[in-house]
Parts: sequence; structure tokens; C-alpha cells
Amino acid sequence: MKPGDFWRAFVQLLPQLEKALDDDLPAEHIVALVDEHVDRLGDFGWEVGPFRSGYLFSLSAGDDRDLERQADELISVAPAVNRWHFFSGKPPRDGWVPRFFVYESEGGKHLVDATAARFRFHEQEAGRLQLKGIDFGLAPPSLQRDAIEILLDGVIGERRRRALVSVDVVGDETAGVFRPLEDLDGQC
Repeated sequence: MKPGDFWRAFVQLLPQLEKALDDDLPAEHIVALVDEHVDRLGDFGWEVGPFRSGYLFSLSAGDDRDLERQADELISVAPAVNRWHFFSGKPPRDGWVPRFFVYESEGGKHLVDATAARFRFHEQEAGRLQLKGIDFGLAPPSLQRDAIEILLDGVIGERRRRALVSVDVVGDETAGVFRPLEDLDGQC
């Protein structure tokens, strides 16, 4: 799908997306509206949600640098739309309350309340930090990693996380030596 075709179709969805977000409809409703359009672009992750005094749409390339360039190009030609902000990579969220769902590939979902999450920081080579995050008790381990990445993306943004941070999961038996989430932004 060409970028112009995507944006024309996406702009047509905006009234429905705004209503779904304003009415706090289940995520499945929003996924049904957006997923087929994004799938035509490539293997992107995406996010739609409230942002400041409006809404956001972000395209996520994960760790794929070629896909990241494509996302940058696509977002660079996004139309100016009142109250909508478009991002390549998930941005940090101002005043975000870290409660969210992680989804299994089979369709199950798990609520994660990370409001009390704590981390331990270790310096690594080339200015990167290693974060050890408390285990949220999710299985398989990929869901745990997803939860930590969602949390970090909300606090420091996806690109900053990928550039600066590697993540390990530990049990909360060592929680006493961990720092609060608020310290994370100052460390990265």
C-alpha cells in the first residue's frame, strides 16, 4: 500500500477511533478498525490512544532497522489532523498510569499493574544501561519481556529504550535494592 493511500484510509477511520477512545471501548474494537490497514504496510506494530489533549498513532518497527526507516518515511508524510499526533516509535507518555494489558498470541490477555514497578540499573559498554526488572508473574517469559518493554516505552519512549537499555527479568525477592520507576528517566 502506498503511503498516500494508507493516510487517506486512516483519516477516514479517525471519527470512529476517536469515539472508541472517548467511550473507552475494548481494545478489540480498536484493533478491528486499524489492524487491516497497518497490515497492508508491512510487519509493523502500532498503537492508538489518548495523548496530551488529543490522540496518538504510532508505528513500531521493533528491532528492524529497515522497517524503522519505512516507519520514519511513512510518518513524515502524515497529514496534519487536528488533535492527532503521529509518531515513528512509541513516544513517552506524560502522566501515564502504568496499567495495561499484554496479549498472548492465542488471544488471551493479562492486566499488568506496574504502578509499583522497580528496577536496578547496571552500566554497560557504549553508554547502555542494563535494567533488571521485577517479574510480573507472567508466563511464558515473552509476555514478561513484553510487559517490561511496554512499561519502559511509556516512561522513556521506544527508541530511547532500544538505544539505551537492555532488560533482564528477576524475581521480586531482591526488590529492596531496586529503585522506583520515577528514577528511570534520569538514568537514560
